Amino acid sequence: MLMHLRSSLLALALASASALAGDSSDSTKTPLTIMPPVYDQWEWGVESGYLWQIGSNTSIDYELATAVFSVRSPVAITMLEQNNGNALIVRNRASIIADYVVEGPEDYIITLNGSPSIEYWFADDKLAFYFSPGGGIGLSNSKGVSEQGGAGIEGGQGQDFLLNWFVQSGFRYQLDSDTALTVGAMFQHVSNGGQTDINPGIDAIGFTLGFVKTF
Repeated sequence: MLMHLRSSLLALALASASALAGDSSDSTKTPLTIMPPVYDQWEWGVESGYLWQIGSNTSIDYELATAVFSVRSPVAITMLEQNNGNALIVRNRASIIADYVVEGPEDYIITLNGSPSIEYWFADDKLAFYFSPGGGIGLSNSKGVSEQGGAGIEGGQGQDFLLNWFVQSGFRYQLDSDTALTVGAMFQHVSNGGQTDINPGIDAIGFTLGFVKTF
């Protein structure tokens, strides 16, 4: 009887010690770090594409090889959060659009732009649809006929200082939590806003392919 009691007490003591050791081990574990959604981080991106003149603002069939360098902020506005985890959000975006004039009298068009980046994200944070309408100011080496006449090319831009607005839309796919690829369509309008009588403007549409990285 005494031997059985001693065995029971010993088993109880060992069980208690094991439980205490387990509690101590759990208390020293590092808490799990919960990463924010992909769209709630700063990121930079670079895109390249090609645009063709449309419309009748100018008699010249401009063609532009374009590069877009952008920085996007974390989420500024959450417009919609669905029960299935999908989300519609708005971020701030700043972009430099650099156009090499492949067809046309000018050599380059460089503009600094601001815009919202309106994005619809699917629940797995892998695929998103984006839409960005924006505008800004820029410079070109204008070659149009001046208001005073003289040398110049009919249909070319009327002055070096330009106004720009654009619309860009497409899809992005996350390769991992830090890296994404994009494919989209882009419309760009460039003119001087009527600051001179010579203001043919450029309306061009085309495609872009891009690479995005968070930081």
